[in-house]
Amino acid sequence: MFNNPNPKNYRDVNECTSRGVCSTSPILSALQELIYLFSQQSAHYLLKLRSLGINNESILKSIIEDIANLIFINEFSDKQLFEISLKEYTILSSLKSKYTNAIENEPNSKAFILDLPIEFDKNINQSAAISLGEKLFLLKYNKSNSQVRNLTEILYSEIKCLSYNLLSLSEYSTLDSRGVNLVLNALSILNKSKLEQEVINSCIKKLAKYNCKVKLKIAENLLETFGPISKKAVSFTTRQGKAILVSGNNLFDLMRVLDLTENKGIDVYTNSNLIIAHCLDKFRKYDNLIGHFASATEGSIVDFATFPGAILLADTSKNSSDYLYRGRIYSNDYVIHPGVTPVLNGDYTPLLDAALNSKGFKKGRAASEITLGFDKDEIIEKFKYISQKLQNGELNHLYIIGINYFSESQKHYFEDFFTNLGEQDYVITFSHTAKNSNILNINVANYIPLVTYAISLLLKYCDIDNKITFILTTCDVMTISSILMLNSLGAKNIYVYPCPPFIINPAILAFLKTEYGVKETSNPIKDLLETKKHP
Repeated sequence: MFNNPNPKNYRDVNECTSRGVCSTSPILSALQELIYLFSQQSAHYLLKLRSLGINNESILKSIIEDIANLIFINEFSDKQLFEISLKEYTILSSLKSKYTNAIENEPNSKAFILDLPIEFDKNINQSAAISLGEKLFLLKYNKSNSQVRNLTEILYSEIKCLSYNLLSLSEYSTLDSRGVNLVLNALSILNKSKLEQEVINSCIKKLAKYNCKVKLKIAENLLETFGPISKKAVSFTTRQGKAILVSGNNLFDLMRVLDLTENKGIDVYTNSNLIIAHCLDKFRKYDNLIGHFASATEGSIVDFATFPGAILLADTSKNSSDYLYRGRIYSNDYVIHPGVTPVLNGDYTPLLDAALNSKGFKKGRAASEITLGFDKDEIIEKFKYISQKLQNGELNHLYIIGINYFSESQKHYFEDFFTNLGEQDYVITFSHTAKNSNILNINVANYIPLVTYAISLLLKYCDIDNKITFILTTCDVMTISSILMLNSLGAKNIYVYPCPPFIINPAILAFLKTEYGVKETSNPIKDLLETKKHP
C-alpha cells in the first residue's frame, strides 16, 4: 500500500525557528499581563453590578474588544499596548467606584473588593508599567504548579478566541449575551488566589463548546446575509485602471466600498479572507469587483507594497503592514496603527480620493484562477455516501484536513499523503487538493466559520469515532481553539502540523499532547500507519 519515497523534510525552517528565538516580546508580554489583570478585575465588578441590576454594555464591549485584540499581540507596538493597559485600568477604576457606591445603598449586602497586587495609577509611565507587568507574571508563575499554569494559558487563549468570534458575530447583530457571560465568568475565575485545576478545565470546556456554536452562527449569518454560496472560479487577473484593495474579514465593509465605487471608474480587489465574497450570491451583481489580489489568501505586506492603489483594512483584520505605505492605507478597525489613516464616521471619501489620485494599474496582468466555494446539496450527498461506506465497512478511515497554510513543506507532505492513501481511505480536504476519486475538495479559502459549518453538516450523518482523523494544517492564534473545539465534539484523533514556538509554546503543546491526545504530523507514511492502529 505504501510507497517509499526519498527522505524529505516536512518541517518548515525559517530564520525564527532556526535561531530558536521565536517568542512574543517580553515587553509586550508584560503589558499583556496588565491587561489581563485589569480585565479580570473589571469582570468581577461587572458581574457584581449586574447582580444589583446595573448594566454597563458599552464598557463590556470595550473589554471584549481589548481582549480579542490580544490575539494579534505581536502586531502591536509597545506604546499601543501600553495605551490599551491604561484604558483598561481606567475602566477598572470606574467600575470599582460604581460598585462601591452601589453597595453603600444596599444595607444588607457585603462588598467584595479585590486587592490590586501592584501599585498602578493613571499617571504611570510606560517603563514603570512594563516593570509591574513583569512582576505580575512572576507572581502568577510562582503561585501555581506547571499543570495549572498550562491550563491557565489555554484558558486565556480560549477567552481571546471566543471574544474575537463574538465580535465577528456582532457584525450581524448585537453582542451575544450568553457568550459574553461565559467570557466574564472565565475572567472572574482567574481572580482567585488559588486556581483549581478542575475549575479551569470545566471553564475551558464550556468556552470551547460555545466557541463552536458561535463559529457556526457566524457561518449561518454569512450565508443568510450574503449567500447562498456556490462554486465560483475566482480570478487573480488585474486590469488597467484605478483600484482599491479591501483586506480583512468584514464583508459589510467590502459591500460599502463596492456600492460607493460603482460607476466611479474604480475597480475593487479583495485580499485576505475576503476572497470568500466571490462565491457569495450578493456580490455577483458588482461589475467593479474584479478579482482577488494576493500572493496568498492571508493579508501580506508584499501585497500591500505592490498594489498600486488605495487600501482599506476592514475591521477584525490583521493589520501587520509595517506602516510603510503612508497615505494609501485606511482602516476603520478598533485599533488604528501608526501610518494608517482612520475612516471616521463611516466617511470613505478620503479612501476613494486616494484611489483616484494613485497611479493604478498601468496595464492588466493575466494570472491563474482558483475554484472556490461549494454546492450544499452536492456535499451533503457526499457526506451521506461517506457515512454509509464507513458504517458498512467499505471505508476504513476518514481524514479531514484543515485550511491552507501556504507552506512548501506542507505541499510536499500532502502530495505524499495522498499518494499513499489506502483504497479504503477517504479524505475531506479544505486546503491541499488532489484529483483522487477518494478525495473530496471543499475550498472555502481560510474562512474558518465555513469549515465549522461544513463539519456540522457532516456530523449529521457521521459520528466522530476512531475512524476519523483531523489534521490541523495552520499554525496561528486559533490553533489551540480549534483543538479544543474538536475535542469538545468528541474527536479522538487530532494531528497538528508542527508549529513554531512563538505561536504555540512548546510546554503548552506538550500539555495538549498529554492531556488531549494531540499528535504532531511527522512523515505522511508514518502518520498513515499510526492511524491504522485505531480501527
